[in-house]
Amino acid sequence: YVLRMMNAHGDWWLFTFRDSGRAWELVAASASSDDQTPHELFAPVYSQYFEPFLRHVTKAANDTKGI
Repeated sequence: YVLRMMNAHGDWWLFTFRDSGRAWELVAASASSDDQTPHELFAPVYSQYFEPFLRHVTKAANDTKGI
């Protein structure tokens, strides 16, 4: 499953999830701004900043009970 978010300035974020049957798994994340080449948020340059936060948000969402 893919979640794509955009802002009014054309910046975008793309998150790809897989349903493991028990929980949603975040398998890819990328972002782009100013028509630049997309940045892979799990790549070595960015992962130390983004991966812990994105994994935390995904875990919190999985731990939340739905209706």
